[in-house]
Amino acid sequence: MRPALIFTIALLVYLCPVCELPADDSSPTQLPFPLLDLGTEGSSYAFVVYKAQSRLDVYKQMAGGSIALVRSFRASTGTNGGDKTQEGDERTPEGIYYFVRIREDNELLPKYGLRAFDMNYPNRIDRLEGKNGYGIWLHATDEPERLNEPRTTLGCVVVSNEDIRAISDYITLYRTPIVISESFERASITALKTERERVAGFVRSWLGAWSNQDYESYADCYSSKFRGASSSRKAWLGRKRGVFNATDWATIDIADLKMLRTSTEYVVSFYQRYHSNLMDDTGIKWVYLVSEDGKLRIIDEEWHPVGKALSGRRWGEQRVTLRDVLEDLNEVGLQSGKLAIVHPQLSLAPERKADPVAEMVTGGASVGVSELQISTSGEKRVSFELKLSNELDNGERLRGWLFVLAQWESPSTVTSFPRESTVDGRLLDPSRGDSFGIRWFKIVRGNLERPTADARLAGVRCVAYNRDGKLLLDELLPAQLP
Repeated sequence: MRPALIFTIALLVYLCPVCELPADDSSPTQLPFPLLDLGTEGSSYAFVVYKAQSRLDVYKQMAGGSIALVRSFRASTGTNGGDKTQEGDERTPEGIYYFVRIREDNELLPKYGLRAFDMNYPNRIDRLEGKNGYGIWLHATDEPERLNEPRTTLGCVVVSNEDIRAISDYITLYRTPIVISESFERASITALKTERERVAGFVRSWLGAWSNQDYESYADCYSSKFRGASSSRKAWLGRKRGVFNATDWATIDIADLKMLRTSTEYVVSFYQRYHSNLMDDTGIKWVYLVSEDGKLRIIDEEWHPVGKALSGRRWGEQRVTLRDVLEDLNEVGLQSGKLAIVHPQLSLAPERKADPVAEMVTGGASVGVSELQISTSGEKRVSFELKLSNELDNGERLRGWLFVLAQWESPSTVTSFPRESTVDGRLLDPSRGDSFGIRWFKIVRGNLERPTADARLAGVRCVAYNRDGKLLLDELLPAQLP
């Protein structure tokens, strides 16, 4: 008989209101309609773009739960008004997006200025609605006269070179949202608090069902239109049921919860650590919600492994090693082996014993990876070749299992080598990996599925465990198709 399932979760506790502002609906201190909660106080920002006013506002989560306007910038948007629906319509998309890439001056034409930030348009909601197009950025320009007119772009949001320098300091890749519309109503603090409690109550119920392995309640949290990385709702939930049945114990910890909305959708995002007998993953999750039959339900969700999500966390910085990632997570309270949440909305989780990630960081055997080469192998797959090395460098043979994960853009999904070694981009039992033995180095070759013929490769993540299940390697390598 399997041991009893043991789950813990950092659940939401309301210790502060949305914002310490007067409850008068006519107060000039009311906030834009989308801003429910921006996350960890003192370090979390959100951008609000008013296309009709040609303005970009930066808001910050303050101490005590308040949300404050930090700065405003002049901005130009798409030549045509309205929401973007297709490539070439010269409209700026409307919705909730995140910055996912930084492009510096040496990569850009003069019309893009000294820096640009890619947005994740089209997001999952956009795709479900049949919208297309690509290359929507927040960028600067070497042609400042463009900013004398409100609508001069093909769909991007454009600011001056001087302003992009200031704006850069507020952006954290995969964590800083930008909400765009023609205009936004303002909402009273009472209305914001009510809506915030509604959304957070749903998150609490969803995480509670997940942590308790209550499959029926968990499945009820998902919309009938949910697809989940392009699969059907039935297939996706079927895989989840299989994971539930195979799990003996797990912990789910979250931090830096953000909640935003538009008139038709909600986006909830947070750092998440999922640790079980099957896997141990820390990353960033985006959850898309809609109202359906009078209640909130998840219409899609995205998981970004922390190595990818924190690579280049601030402009000019590169964070790609596991050690750097763990140091970065300390800034928001996720620590090696424990969770110490500083956001007042979340309860403290008990300290846990050292885990494989902590053991790897503090010392012990490890594996290095280098010399990654990618080649196409038809429309359905790509081939890879990489070099694994024994970092002990003493001739002692290391044995274990290797996973190679291809992270794709458009569509955003993960495929793995060996196949069937992941569920929704997450690793299963380490023993499902490709067996290896390394005395000095080893060349590994294999194939990875390509989700679509024109899918773009964002990077390749390599994960290795020894025969005792200890993590030896977790590194994201930049990669592009030739």
